[in-house]
Amino acid sequence: NKKAIEDAQKEAEKLAKMNADQKKDYAMEQLKDENERLKAEHMKVELGRTASGHLKESGIDATDDILSFVVGTDAEATKANIDKFVSIIQAQVKAAEVKRATGSTPKSFGGNKTPISEIDKRIAKYRH
Repeated sequence: NKKAIEDAQKEAEKLAKMNADQKKDYAMEQLKDENERLKAEHMKVELGRTASGHLKESGIDATDDILSFVVGTDAEATKANIDKFVSIIQAQVKAAEVKRATGSTPKSFGGNKTPISEIDKRIAKYRH
């Protein structure tokens, strides 16, 4: 009987110790997770700074929206995203410049409407 009580006490102490160890393990796991999260945030900030510099070199203002779009999980992914984004922007700018440059020239400005003499009307009729 006394031995059973002693065994039960030892077992209870062992369980209590295991629970304490499990609590330590859980706390350590939580700290590791928090550390990994902070490392990931720090890396994202650093990648954002680098991305901002690369975008400025290409003549693009790096807004928060653009940075959230181009910053990847690592430096290689971020660089690939930046290259792709810059090429898209440059293509859009070039297309806009071509469109603007190939517009039609107005035939008359229609601004200063002075009365045209009868002779000028007849001459204008044959100019086309």
